[in-house]
Amino acid sequence: MGNKIPHAIRIQVLNGLLSGTSHSDIAFSLGISKGTVSNILNECRKQGVVDIDLLRSFARKMKDQGLELNDLAFSLHLRNMLKILELSEEKLDEFLLALSIYNYKNNIQNPEKFIKEVKKVSDYVARLDVSIFDLVDYIEERKVELKKLEIEIYSAKMDLGMLKYRQKQIESHIKRASNNKTIENNTSIL
Repeated sequence: MGNKIPHAIRIQVLNGLLSGTSHSDIAFSLGISKGTVSNILNECRKQGVVDIDLLRSFARKMKDQGLELNDLAFSLHLRNMLKILELSEEKLDEFLLALSIYNYKNNIQNPEKFIKEVKKVSDYVARLDVSIFDLVDYIEERKVELKKLEIEIYSAKMDLGMLKYRQKQIESHIKRASNNKTIENNTSIL
């Protein structure tokens, strides 16, 4: 009987089998015989991994579709994230469709740029300590405050203008009074 098959090779064979790779391709890539690949598969069956054939069949079908188990893993991860966020796949589809339309209408060729901008808005909202759901109200409140400040500034400028006008009147009156006094002094000398 031959040497015991190293655990690392067993793992690589199983990964190959579960990714839908043929026995021949696995054997060639690992430098082992097709018989060794079959032996490892049979050992799995004997150890009670009865679903290995089902998983392999599924992996082959996925591979025929141009997919890999990593694609399934990503799909499961995404599904778990949706569950955590309490979002349905339909809502995500609606959002992605709306995003696609928005990008098209606004001639956004690079969705990565759009995502970076959304991240900037998210960070900005966090710095403001405002919920993203309250952002529109927050902005509207700031607009009202800005309008009030603009009115106060306009009113202060008007007051300043009136004060400057009044100052010129007083200066003019003082100058006339000063000139009149000079004339009176000159006439009294004569």
